[in-house]
Amino acid sequence: MRKMSITTLLVAIVFTTAAQKTRIGISAGINSASMVAHAGGVSVHTDGRIGIMFGLTGDVQVAERFSVQPALNFVQKGYKYKETDVNYVYTDEIRVNYLEVPINVIFRPQSPKVQFFLGAGPSFAFALSGTEKENDNGTIDEWDLSFGSDENDDDMRAVDVGLNFLAGIELPNRLSFVVNYNLGLSNLVPGGLTFNGVAIINFDGFLDVLEAIGGVHMCVDVDTHSIHYTDDGVKQANDLSDYDSLKRGKHYPVGCYDMQAWEALDYSRQRHNLPNGDYDRQRHQQQLIKAIIKKVASKDTLTNFGTINKLQKAAGDLLTIDPGPNRIEDWVLTLQSLRPDDLVMIRTNGGKYSPNGNGSNETLVPESIDLLKAVQQDKVFDFLSVHPDWIATDQ
Repeated sequence: MRKMSITTLLVAIVFTTAAQKTRIGISAGINSASMVAHAGGVSVHTDGRIGIMFGLTGDVQVAERFSVQPALNFVQKGYKYKETDVNYVYTDEIRVNYLEVPINVIFRPQSPKVQFFLGAGPSFAFALSGTEKENDNGTIDEWDLSFGSDENDDDMRAVDVGLNFLAGIELPNRLSFVVNYNLGLSNLVPGGLTFNGVAIINFDGFLDVLEAIGGVHMCVDVDTHSIHYTDDGVKQANDLSDYDSLKRGKHYPVGCYDMQAWEALDYSRQRHNLPNGDYDRQRHQQQLIKAIIKKVASKDTLTNFGTINKLQKAAGDLLTIDPGPNRIEDWVLTLQSLRPDDLVMIRTNGGKYSPNGNGSNETLVPESIDLLKAVQQDKVFDFLSVHPDWIATDQ
């Protein structure tokens, strides 16, 4: 299933009144929040993001060494994520402002001078506002987050339930220093789609596979210029601008012809100056996968033991697979008769740009959600019979 949760580590200072049984105080501190996302057994961990916390804290004694400590805090949570590739950097940052209500049970062991304490309990955080900032290799977008449970219209769920673990010391003047670890328990992803398995394709691994089979035959359907290579085949240390790529970038004219390994991978990575941007790149990457399968399944490859040996060495870096509840052997047996011509390529969102409310980012259209549900229910061809224009062609 898809799951996203946020974990925070908080260092705070608390000052309370000097009453005996019930005390009220103020708290303030700094926290570092990070996120972990799960999908089909694969986890992605983000870097921490620094935020602030302040609020009111109560302390109600219920036994000699035990008390209940409710609080009402303003807390900033979020994460930072960074992804790099050759001449490519992508970053994503989220900051969410919460009104958080932790309810901790505190234990104070006997201590002669400085009072040491331990605690644990649930926390309930309610989203007030949030922003997301995305930097896609220099193209920066920033927008406000939408909170709710609608998988089409909302970015995150509004309520985050967590579990606190804390430790600290309390001085005789009622000043406390606390370290608090909050483990997020809620799935913050709106909606309820689940995934039975996942396969992650490493495009760097594609180069090794393409070199092992000696390149592929590709059909270029739209005039394309590279931002990574010049027309003489020299790889650039920095990406060419859109204007420069049209003047001196590697040119892939419309037509069907053989491509070397680096050419095929480079062509499939381009999205600048293309009519449909990333959707054209998506289609070209699908074409590349199909071309590789066709070349691997060809008689020339299957009868060449040298090529097969190179493929065995290269394939290990190509895929990361989580088969879900099924064994990998079952997947192999199911797909063993699959041929390149059996593959049907589908365009996400019908291959059309679908901006969100403020136009700075893109969202899945309702039909894309229907497609994912059709995949889950094994009714993809029923979906395609209603949406034939979502089928991507080879050329």
